[in-house]
Amino acid sequence: MLVMPIKTRISALVFGCCLSVSPAFGVSLYPTDDGFVDYNPTPSIGTGYSILNWFPTVVTGSYAATGSWQRGFVLFDISSLWGYNLAAGSATYDFYSFGFSGAGLYFVNSDSASISGMSSWLPGPFIAGLDSSIGWKSYDVTALLRTSITSHAPYFGFVFNTIVGFGSGSLAATEDTQGRGSFLNVADTAPEPASLLMSSGGILMVAWLIWRTRRLRV
Repeated sequence: MLVMPIKTRISALVFGCCLSVSPAFGVSLYPTDDGFVDYNPTPSIGTGYSILNWFPTVVTGSYAATGSWQRGFVLFDISSLWGYNLAAGSATYDFYSFGFSGAGLYFVNSDSASISGMSSWLPGPFIAGLDSSIGWKSYDVTALLRTSITSHAPYFGFVFNTIVGFGSGSLAATEDTQGRGSFLNVADTAPEPASLLMSSGGILMVAWLIWRTRRLRV
């Protein structure tokens, strides 16, 4: 039987333990809800708000002449990320755009997994302006997501809102027939320092094995 030398065995244990201290982590999160809020104050058409979260597209638009608008929302459950630090540039929001004009992407720290359950439909901090090109878009949202994780916010989301009187645009929703729904991509994260302490047991075990081996050889 081939027996690995004691030094080699201990080196392998130490190497394996070090790997367990800072594991790689990556995940793609998909929306708990996406759609848009439609507001139309014109009596002849219909007054009030409607939530349309079953369309194949998430829409935004504004019509200054009538005061009506559509505001798109995409929400995520981020509770599975609690306890993790995010490396710089490790979190992106990816979506398939059908083109925008006079519209922007905003953050919203939602208090609900659904659009209907949100206490406010107002957009939060501005992330980026959106252009008219069609195709996949990706925006770095690491700083915003890190703040939400640290505060143990259960939900995290985005608002597509117009920034001019006659803006418009849309993106693929979860119901898109070609599977182009948006997602939150998180990679290269590591546990918080408190979580790393749990790995110290492995280091102590290696130290004990070294001590025991030395005693046996005396």
